[in-house]
Amino acid sequence: MGLHVRTAGTCYATIGVHPCSTALIDLHPQGPTAYLDQLESLALTGISTSRIVAFGEIGLDYDRLFLTPKDQQLKYFAAQLALATRIPPLPLFLHSRAAGADFERLVGEVIDKLPRKGVVHSFTGTKEEMWGL
Repeated sequence: MGLHVRTAGTCYATIGVHPCSTALIDLHPQGPTAYLDQLESLALTGISTSRIVAFGEIGLDYDRLFLTPKDQQLKYFAAQLALATRIPPLPLFLHSRAAGADFERLVGEVIDKLPRKGVVHSFTGTKEEMWGL
């Protein structure tokens, strides 16, 4: 029996693609749209069973561009934020490392459409950038 079944009511999950792994989205055998569709389906299933409690860890990580280039991180952070506006409301679990202006811009574009807010993890910005969030 799976861990998720044995720990029902005790162990929960988040759903999303970490910025350092977003390059993998382009490698999906059926393409990135299919990957994101499957992510949405998995999110909806997890939400309906109360196993998924947050959307993330999504965001930008410019300290690790050797894992996923900036353009892919930007593209798929925006795509996942758009997804977060379509699924039932979940708090966001966000990641921002050395990407302050781009992070703030992308979140700012959808903040009014997000029914729940969230937490920013791995934040390495300045105090001023923090207050801008």
